[in-house]
Amino acid sequence: MIPLLLGILFGFLALLHIYWALGGTLGFEKSIPVQPDGNPLFRPGPAVTLLVAAILLMIAAYFLGGWALMHDFRNLWSVPGWMIGIAFLLRSMGEFKYVGFFKKVRGSDFARMDTFIYSPLCLLISGVTIQHLIFLR
Repeated sequence: MIPLLLGILFGFLALLHIYWALGGTLGFEKSIPVQPDGNPLFRPGPAVTLLVAAILLMIAAYFLGGWALMHDFRNLWSVPGWMIGIAFLLRSMGEFKYVGFFKKVRGSDFARMDTFIYSPLCLLISGVTIQHLIFLR
């Protein structure tokens, strides 16, 4: 059941990134870290945003494919599973300045969303994925 939910979550996130790549603005401003002066740290273009969407779709396919085909994606040696778990653990920790639980730059819309939604969600994804790899073999 959890892989199905993760697959749906990643599918939704991929669709959101496609929406942004096509020019949608809903939630976009709150998804980009900002410098202390309020300027965005970076400005992702449509190509980069579509690349992120493609990666998110691959992750969704990993979870949904394993669930639908009853593939043993919970294998302790599942390289994609470990890559997903570790990547999202590192994302939740951040780079200690703009992103993650240990960020120094706070007070922006992104920082609040990161503290209360993005980083906790990344930690949850990491924990659930790694738990499946280790304990639910």
